[in-house]
Amino acid sequence: PPIFSRSNSDELVNQSIYNLIKEFRSFNITTWNAEGLCSKDPVRAIVKQNCFKQILNNSVILSLQETHDDGLCLPEIFADSEFELFNNPSGSDSAAGTAILIHKKLHSRAVSVEPIDLVKGWIQGMSCMFSSFRMVIFNVHSSVNLDVPTRLQQLRMIQEYLQIPCH
Repeated sequence: PPIFSRSNSDELVNQSIYNLIKEFRSFNITTWNAEGLCSKDPVRAIVKQNCFKQILNNSVILSLQETHDDGLCLPEIFADSEFELFNNPSGSDSAAGTAILIHKKLHSRAVSVEPIDLVKGWIQGMSCMFSSFRMVIFNVHSSVNLDVPTRLQQLRMIQEYLQIPCH
């Protein structure tokens, strides 16, 4: 379905973007290059995680890049949080890793939520289908070490998913 398509049905209109935003009072989508949120250096990890909690308290959706998660750290951090974690670890605790966190209240309003893992540890997305609209979020971690052809290929993957013609 088209992004942000609408229906005239009263039931569907009640679940509109406006009503969701009104329910949250503000609808902050935050992105953060965490630069080692799951760092093996305990001092660095604590400082990052304390900063992270403040950012999280003011967000409905949070996209993280460079988590350095090995697949175990972030699930532990968010086990008792108000957020659903969609993790895209790189498998390395020293590089890359992305994650999207969605407030459980928003997640519960969605008809479906589907993770989109395009490039392990580097590019992920989330398709949230509500009764009257669809919201797609992409989270891209792009390294300065990537060559231009690789970056263009990654952008084309997102364009293809969104069905945007490439010119």
